[in-house]
Amino acid sequence: MSATIGTNRAMGFGDVLDAAFQVYRSAFWQLALIQAAVAVPVALVQSLALHDTVTSGAALSLAVVERNLPWSLLTGLLGLAQAAAVGALAQQAVAGEPLHPGAAYSGVLRRLPSLAGFGIVGGIVVGLLSMVFVIPGLVAFVYLAPALFLVTLGGEGVFRAVGHSLRLVQGYFWRVLGVLLMAGLLVFIINLFVSLVATVVSNPLQNPLGAAVSVIAVTTMLSALLGSFPIVALYLQYVDLRVRKGEVVAD
Repeated sequence: MSATIGTNRAMGFGDVLDAAFQVYRSAFWQLALIQAAVAVPVALVQSLALHDTVTSGAALSLAVVERNLPWSLLTGLLGLAQAAAVGALAQQAVAGEPLHPGAAYSGVLRRLPSLAGFGIVGGIVVGLLSMVFVIPGLVAFVYLAPALFLVTLGGEGVFRAVGHSLRLVQGYFWRVLGVLLMAGLLVFIINLFVSLVATVVSNPLQNPLGAAVSVIAVTTMLSALLGSFPIVALYLQYVDLRVRKGEVVAD
């Protein structure tokens, strides 16, 4: 693995995605375990809240359920920790080290206060700009994306990581956006297709609760199996940006 990916050479657009596929294949089950550690508990909470919503006579809507979840902020933080742990495991794979999901999570947990701070700052910035118009929010998201790894893997403070992230992406915005879109689109298409099949099979007209729970179950499974790929691609792009900015000495 380290011979083909961890060479510290600048990569082209296709090379980043190809390297992400290599990491994803080599660490498939470890990545799935990292994803499942968060996705499964969150899905159980969603299912319980959905059952309470239906039995209480409230409108059956996943959006309503999510708004009423008291754990929404916690699940958001867990999602960030999950993504950071995926990045930590990808770092292990690129370095040719043994893959340890537990070690990946433990390293992230040590940076949890800073990660929470980044989540608050990034959420406010992207949220406010998205309220003005979608495009500014998307631009902010792209510029802030590498800060996730700078905070957790680089050990930087929140605002230092944000500034560092802006400098890394400067001049390479379209490259980062393209990697995120291509990786995310692939997962989205597979997710959408399987979820639609699950909805049709469960017959929502006859059993709306069962259909909704089925969709949650399928989405959770797909999140565990596929959700790590865009994060792995983002991590590889982050490494590539550091090489291009001269922060990592090329071979």
